[in-house]
Amino acid sequence: MLTDVVDILYVAETVLLSRLLTPLERLILQQSWLGHSYAEMATGSGYESNYLKEVGSDLWHDLSSAIGVRVTKRICKLSSISIFLISQMSVQIGQMSLRIS
Repeated sequence: MLTDVVDILYVAETVLLSRLLTPLERLILQQSWLGHSYAEMATGSGYESNYLKEVGSDLWHDLSSAIGVRVTKRICKLSSISIFLISQMSVQIGQMSLRIS
């Protein structure tokens, strides 16, 4: 199971989104995982809270689209369970494809 933010960042980038997260997206995902509010993130990052919310909203939307389950900042850790399960299924499907080829 995904137990730390490094796992979730890796799965988000390599399995789900097939792209690297921007540094700001990484910050939002990391800080959300730790339970920080956008206001707390703004204090430490130099970004405005509203801007972080906009970028975060886009990130949650992209992740939601990728796994077919609504992902929000509040349920980031719970959603990681779904992300983990989807990543495992993707790996198994990939292995099956290799055997068939």
